[in-house]
Amino acid sequence: MILPVYGSDLSYSTILSPQTAGSHDALRYSPSFHPPRAGMHESRLGLLCLIHDGSGCHGVTLLRDLHAVDRDRYHGLASVGIHMLEQAQRSFQGEELKLGFFMENSYSQEKFNRNARVHSLPAEGYGAGATGGGSGSGTTVTTCANLITAAANGGVITISGVLNGCGIVDLISGTTVVGSGAKSGLTSGGLRIKNASNVILKNLYFHDPPEGKDLVEIQYSSKVWVDHCDFSTDGIVGEKDYYDGLLDITHGSDLITVSWSKFHDHWKGSLVGHSDSNSGEDTGKLHVTYHHNHFSNINSRLPSFRFGTGHVYSSCFENNPTSGINSRMGAQLLIEQNYFLSTKLAIVTNLDSDTDGYAVDRNNVFVDSTTQITQVGSLTPPYSYTLNPASCICAMVKSYAGLGIV
Repeated sequence: MILPVYGSDLSYSTILSPQTAGSHDALRYSPSFHPPRAGMHESRLGLLCLIHDGSGCHGVTLLRDLHAVDRDRYHGLASVGIHMLEQAQRSFQGEELKLGFFMENSYSQEKFNRNARVHSLPAEGYGAGATGGGSGSGTTVTTCANLITAAANGGVITISGVLNGCGIVDLISGTTVVGSGAKSGLTSGGLRIKNASNVILKNLYFHDPPEGKDLVEIQYSSKVWVDHCDFSTDGIVGEKDYYDGLLDITHGSDLITVSWSKFHDHWKGSLVGHSDSNSGEDTGKLHVTYHHNHFSNINSRLPSFRFGTGHVYSSCFENNPTSGINSRMGAQLLIEQNYFLSTKLAIVTNLDSDTDGYAVDRNNVFVDSTTQITQVGSLTPPYSYTLNPASCICAMVKSYAGLGIV
């Protein structure tokens, strides 16, 4: 199975350690090639792989010295690279393959590690239909006043820098909000998606909402994708209700994906379904996918589901002291290929509500972590998706989830 590879360079010495090759079952790449430096007359393209073979993550080089090209032909290597990936897909057997490219100057033997870069992985899961504000360049905002004005009109909004004290900003249907660079977003503020559809949040830094509020709250809304964001407050300190949740999904919201994001240093992580008495509004709704996320130093709700249908996969949970994934009030959860380290009640179905929930525990890894599953669920997601194995997932999401990747 291919691991998505983003823009950071790989270590050449690590990559060249010889190991048995693995395989992949999905071609997910949009390769980005970097031209040779001036004066380089000949280059070679190679295929780099990181492999999980059951005993850990290793490196290997495949198909090295495949082509010699001059500078003028270098941009034509995109088709060659795609052919190489297809050839690897047909040729190798195993659990998992992470692919990237390198080019080598045949004169100086200088090595350039360059990964294939995924420019825009589409949403997976229940929120895959979210279209946001479209593909235009939209509006760039640098002040709270600019943001509030832009949010009232929708479309594509780029936040440049960290805006402080904006309060809760409401978003309308057909909106994409994206952060610029490695750290742009909101402190002492948050975003609310209410009575809206087709909203995307991407590459946004969220820290410390207004008192008693969420950093992001989704109410009465559908088709929402939250991707590559960072959510935090000041840690598990002070009064646990001073701030509310990092990301809460309530009041019959539906068809939502939360992916490649980091949640950390807070009391209450992510709540799906706000009340045991809200079955009339929530039953049949609250279909939410969480995948390739990192949850660390959060007291509880990673996430907590009432009534809804949830799929949590290929995520990393570390040092969460009270509870992790909580299924309650008849919620149906499939939980697969996650790694739990020092997370008490990593999966629990009989906590905090009078009615238990359901959970399927599939191929998860538990280290210094416990589970308490009283009812086994039966969820089969109605969509295709890409799993990465629990044994490698923490290293992966620490590097490729969060800010500055897309």
